[in-house]
Amino acid sequence: MVDVEGPGVGGPDTAAGFIARLRDFHLECGEPSYQTLVDISEQLPDLYPDLLQWRDLPTLSRSTISDVLNRKRVNLPSAAWVVVFVLSCQRRALETCVLMDDPGLSVLPKWVELWQQARVAERS
Repeated sequence: MVDVEGPGVGGPDTAAGFIARLRDFHLECGEPSYQTLVDISEQLPDLYPDLLQWRDLPTLSRSTISDVLNRKRVNLPSAAWVVVFVLSCQRRALETCVLMDDPGLSVLPKWVELWQQARVAERS
């Protein structure tokens, strides 16, 4: 079952721990192909009209997904990238019946909070 609420929000996290959580979420969502995530990311404004509150959301790229999940980047991805990645994985899980109901944007506050904790830890 996909943990659509995102990881539990607890103490400070590390950048490596946060990336591991993203990787786990990707697996729990059925491990969609990177190209599928790219395609879904292009459709997010239509799938989630309330997403327009997030300005300048990126479109995912296969190379960036690979670099992030395989820890080939020095720094964490942006919060906007995390939002798009999480929603794209979640949407694919819904399309493939790994997830039966769409929690929509409700999962984002926990993911953004974890990103912020990892960011603080990364800068310490």
